[in-house]
Amino acid sequence: MQIDLDNLPPVDPALLNQLSMRLSDKLQIFIQDVPGTIIESRLLTDFHYAHACQTSERVRQAILYEHVIQDLKRENDLNMSLIARKYFVEICKDPQIYQELQDVRLLYSRFCSCCYHFIQSVNEAKRNSWCLSLAHIINCFYLNSSISAQAGDKYSLDQQLLGRFRCKALLMVSEMGTVAFTSGEVSSSIVIGNDYIVPGLKAFSLHPFAGDDSILEKVREEWCQCLDQSSLTE
Repeated sequence: MQIDLDNLPPVDPALLNQLSMRLSDKLQIFIQDVPGTIIESRLLTDFHYAHACQTSERVRQAILYEHVIQDLKRENDLNMSLIARKYFVEICKDPQIYQELQDVRLLYSRFCSCCYHFIQSVNEAKRNSWCLSLAHIINCFYLNSSISAQAGDKYSLDQQLLGRFRCKALLMVSEMGTVAFTSGEVSSSIVIGNDYIVPGLKAFSLHPFAGDDSILEKVREEWCQCLDQSSLTE
């Protein structure tokens, strides 16, 4: 059944007071016992992400209302959830606030995916699965760069940190490829080169960092020596 939020009966002041207390309690739950690092805190919820990224107060308030509404629905408090919904809709009537809210939702989703790939990359590196580690860090880098380009660095992970890890992964995969080639495992070497090293080099060219040139030169020299050539073309 469609409910007309604009024509709800007058709200009992006592209910408004209860709603205000729910919002306050939810805020306290969100801000207490936050983990020490900003990466961890931003991952907790979209509210933590918006708060850490210093999104506008009205957007954070709208997100807080959404969480309270979900809590009230789980408790089957439909009357209070309708009242909260009304105030949430009122905030979102501002086109700028509504658009900013949609942007934060999208950025938070990308940020979670970005962190997933970074964590997977680190875990694969611990298992010495450097090919998979490189694949994940490349995906992470593309996502992170899109976040930074759209909203700025405060919404993304530390690009320099990702850049250093990306260099390490590329060097390890390059070494695996050259070792395979010199050991006579030419097919394995070609697979490593085509599936991992070439995409890795492309990521370097699209999003270069200071110090990347020395890493790329080292990779080039390894393959030149491996193939007994003085130079390699792109």
